[in-house]
Amino acid sequence: MWFKKLENARDEAKDKNVSTYLQLATFDATYGVSVRTMVFRGFSKDYRFLNLATDQRSSKLRGVLQDSRAQIVWYLTDARMQFRFSGHVTVISSINADQSERNELWNGLSINTRLSFFADAGGYCDENANKLAEFGPPPDSFVLLQLSISEVELLDLNTQPHSRLKYTLHGQAWSPRTIDLN
Repeated sequence: MWFKKLENARDEAKDKNVSTYLQLATFDATYGVSVRTMVFRGFSKDYRFLNLATDQRSSKLRGVLQDSRAQIVWYLTDARMQFRFSGHVTVISSINADQSERNELWNGLSINTRLSFFADAGGYCDENANKLAEFGPPPDSFVLLQLSISEVELLDLNTQPHSRLKYTLHGQAWSPRTIDLN
C-alpha cells in the first residue's frame, strides 16, 4: 500500500531532516491558492490523517478555516518518488474538547520549536517562555492541522516510463488504480 512505499522512501533518505519537508496547498481569499513548505509531524496510526503544526496567528490558518480543501505534495529526492495527498484539513486548537492528539504532538516537539509558539510578533519571548516551553501545556497559539486523506497519488520516477498510482479511500480500505501517463 502507499504508506509502505512512503516509509521505504523516507528510509532511503540520506538526510533524514530533508525527508520531513513537504508542501501544503490551500485556498485563500486574496490569491486563490497558497503554497507553503511545512514540517511533517506524523500520521495517525491508521494512516488516515497526516499531522502538521502551525501558529494560530498565521495566514495559512485563516485560509484553512475559510476552505478546508487542501493538497500536500511530498517529493523524496533520494527515492525519486512524489506523493500527493488530497483531503480536508481539520483544525485542532486550544478550544477543542479533545486535546489528546494536540498534546501528544506538542510533547514530541523540540524545545526550540515549542519556544516559537511563545514568541511575540517581533520574535521575542519573555523570561518565562523557556520554563513554559519545557514543562507547560501548549499555548493557545499552537494548532494541530490534520489532513483527512481521501486520495494519494504516487509518482515513481525510478521506472521508465514513470509509473503513477492513485489510491482512493473507500470506507476503511484503500483502492489502488494505475494512471496511464500517455
